[in-house]
Amino acid sequence: SEWLSDESKRDGKAYDPAKCWCDDLSEFLGDRISKIDDTMQNLESTAKVQHYQNEQWRMEAKEHKAEVGAHAETLGTASAISTRDSAASQDEVTSLRASLDSLDQAMGKVQEGTQIHGTLQGLKDTFAEKLKEAEESDKSRQSEFDDLQESKQKMLRLAKQAAAEKEARLAEGLAEVSRANTQVEKMSAQREDDAALSFAAKDLCSMLADQAEKRQQLRQAAHIALSQ
Repeated sequence: SEWLSDESKRDGKAYDPAKCWCDDLSEFLGDRISKIDDTMQNLESTAKVQHYQNEQWRMEAKEHKAEVGAHAETLGTASAISTRDSAASQDEVTSLRASLDSLDQAMGKVQEGTQIHGTLQGLKDTFAEKLKEAEESDKSRQSEFDDLQESKQKMLRLAKQAAAEKEARLAEGLAEVSRANTQVEKMSAQREDDAALSFAAKDLCSMLADQAEKRQQLRQAAHIALSQ
């Protein structure tokens, strides 16, 4: 009986540390798996929100690029029209100046005070007024074109800047989603390893507990037998 009591104590000293290890490991793995689950959920939520934000930036970048194309096209069209109108205006000015030169030559050959001279003077005054109007019109047209070009160039620069900013934000957002997904993959692998270790530890600890219980039952049976 004394031997059985001593054996029970020795068995307890051997099993108790194993039981403590089993309990500590189970608690540690349970806590870590729970923390991993929470972190993975937060990462997946963050990645999902960022994904939709990325789609918004992608759409806005596309819209700004379309604006860039539209402004560039408008500038090209306006430049072509301005070139055409400028050529027509220059032709008109050149023609009017040539007419004035011809009138000056003709008036030089006609005596002043005559009806013909007066008629030629009248024509000269008319052509001179038209030349003035043509030159002022060309100057005004060029000024309007310069203002339009300056405005469109500014709008073009702003659209390019906005597109670049959205693309930079998109790139950063895509990188953030990639980082989150990478972390989720690593944590998922860690969780699988922890879960496998937890199951294995439970099997081992259950086996140790069963063996300790059987030994205790055998000692109790032996104690009863010795007592009879």
